[in-house]
Amino acid sequence: MSEVIAWLKENVPGAPPALAELLERAVADQPDPGLTGVAETLAQGARKLYQEAFAGTGGREDAIVLLAADALLTHAFEAQARSNPEELARFAERWGAGGEIGRLAESVETGSEASEAVRVPGALETLRLSEKRQALFYRGLSALAEAADDAGLTQRFQDLHADEQHHLSRLTARILELGGRPVSLNDIPAPVLSLEGWEEVVRDCENEEILLYRALRDGLDEVTRALVDDILSVEEHHRSELGGKWTLA
Repeated sequence: MSEVIAWLKENVPGAPPALAELLERAVADQPDPGLTGVAETLAQGARKLYQEAFAGTGGREDAIVLLAADALLTHAFEAQARSNPEELARFAERWGAGGEIGRLAESVETGSEASEAVRVPGALETLRLSEKRQALFYRGLSALAEAADDAGLTQRFQDLHADEQHHLSRLTARILELGGRPVSLNDIPAPVLSLEGWEEVVRDCENEEILLYRALRDGLDEVTRALVDDILSVEEHHRSELGGKWTLA
């Protein structure tokens, strides 16, 4: 069993047989993940399935292909976040709505239901994953500050945590509005943290998240882009002020 198929079996348990077969077929003929990485192989498989969906008739038979493509792209972002989160923004820029997959959607007939559908789910799931990681990050720092009996710092981190949790909820709600099924984020591990040099660490984390939002905003529909821009403005406040509770909606 290849590394990437083992990854799929572990992270997409209980998938219907037809969907599981599509996922495995899409990655089976991709380059050795030992050379390209699991995330890259999953993204290449997603591109293959999107091509198939775009070449279809637009009927119900293409729906499962599009579903499988969305799943592979989402899990490509998750695999990248787990293996090398520092490169997640660049990976998303390459493969997301403003990159390979977005260009593929633009190359088909304007107004195609499949081409429009591809622009949103992967981007939103990637941002959900980033927000989950940020929420865990600030929750951990808050616990450390409380243990150090620093009430001011505890409140600062709690406010940041509240903003990130709110962002996660808004992104999840948007996926549901679009008829999607949000990916479970319950198994995302908590980071190992320290209060030493926290200002620089927080600013670097927020900067990485800002780059991710900027990379994924292009190609989104008007409503989703407005949501992303709203959250992006809050993240920019986080970076500049190192504090939270900027969310208004």
